[in-house]
This record gives sequence, C-alpha cells and structure tokens, in this order.
Amino acid sequence: MKKEIENLYQDEYSLLSTEYINARTKLKFKHNLCGTIFDMRADAFFGKQKQQCPNKECVKQRIENTNLQK
Repeated sequence: MKKEIENLYQDEYSLLSTEYINARTKLKFKHNLCGTIFDMRADAFFGKQKQQCPNKECVKQRIENTNLQK
C-alpha cells in the first residue's frame, strides 16, 4: 500500500495506518504539503475519483489548478 502511494503521489501523501483489511477500511493519511492528517476509505483514496486532502485550502487550490488547466 505504501509503495502504491509513493508511485501515485510521490512524497505528497504518507500512509500512517498500519492495518489494512479491505478496500472499505478507513486508513489514516497525512498530506505532507499542508500537514493535515485525515481518515479516508482506501477505495475512495485510490478509486476513480481519487479523493484527496479534505483541507479547505487544498481543495480550493486543486479547483483553481483544474480551472487553469481547462
């Protein structure tokens, strides 16, 4: 699991959880850019939509970056 996070996100996220049962297990992640620690299901983090850091400032920045790319 840690290797997959490293491959997808480089050093942006760290996995803090040590136990993984299945895709619906809530895992503890740390967003290394803003320091936010949050819980999220593995299937949401790695799924099609790839949900990311819930910090309002990070969400705002991702939306702005997406709009600039369009």
